[in-house]
Amino acid sequence: MSTKKVVNSYQENIDWTRGRFSGQTIQIIVRDSKIMEKVFLTPKGKKISVKRSELGLLLR
Repeated sequence: MSTKKVVNSYQENIDWTRGRFSGQTIQIIVRDSKIMEKVFLTPKGKKISVKRSELGLLLR
């Protein structure tokens, strides 16, 4: 696992929560300059992990 910081000059336009829950992002996993997974902490204290592959994104 790399801890190298990379400056990213663009914003991803992906709704990681899909409006299903609210929470604070506590961890972001990056591979090949793409966000692959985000971990959220809900207001009730539960951790939710969302992987890019589970979002069902279509290529444009």
